[in-house]
Amino acid sequence: MNKPRCGVDLIEIDRFARFFDKATSAQLEAIFTHDETTYCSNKEKPLQSLAARFAVKEACIKLFPKEASSKEVDFIDVEVIVDNYGAPSIKMTPKLKEIMQRYQVSSLSTSISHTEQSAIAMVVAA
Repeated sequence: MNKPRCGVDLIEIDRFARFFDKATSAQLEAIFTHDETTYCSNKEKPLQSLAARFAVKEACIKLFPKEASSKEVDFIDVEVIVDNYGAPSIKMTPKLKEIMQRYQVSSLSTSISHTEQSAIAMVVAA
């Protein structure tokens, strides 16, 4: 790996809610996968869960600023999945995997949390 990479993002739930309320279906589909929206819609607090996933996507994209600014990588290239215990991980598209290879990054790990007011995510590249 060229150098250690870590991305972090903090989302205000109220601000995310305003975006979500105004977003079109096409805009949401460009950010969240069908599996992500389905999973979050079944949670007790779906908006907070979606905001946390948005924070993961932001944190992940911050790891690759050159590719983000050129739109080579986008939110939909990062999918948050959970295991049987609820631990989150990142499912990567082939495009994201290719970018990771350029930087000799073999894995991405994430941790997320949210409250009524905010959601936070950290992504570490190894």
